[in-house]
Amino acid sequence: YQWYVNRGYGPAYPPMFTKEPPAPRNEEERDRLVLALYDVHVCSEILDQVIAPGEGAKSRAFVEPLVKKYGGDMTKPYFGANGD
Repeated sequence: YQWYVNRGYGPAYPPMFTKEPPAPRNEEERDRLVLALYDVHVCSEILDQVIAPGEGAKSRAFVEPLVKKYGGDMTKPYFGANGD
């Protein structure tokens, strides 16, 4: 996720995307993106506490279609990303 923070796609804390990240160009970038989406999804409950109630649900609603769009599997660990 930090890779995307450094490029302006979301704040370092709380973890959330503020705009859609670029489409991955290869498998390594796809793994990076899916893993970042996993991190944001797992941390979405923090948003309800830090920003406002309901913000976690908004973050998950943003993340879930992107996971599917880029071939992630929400039933697998790390949504199917390599995790390295």
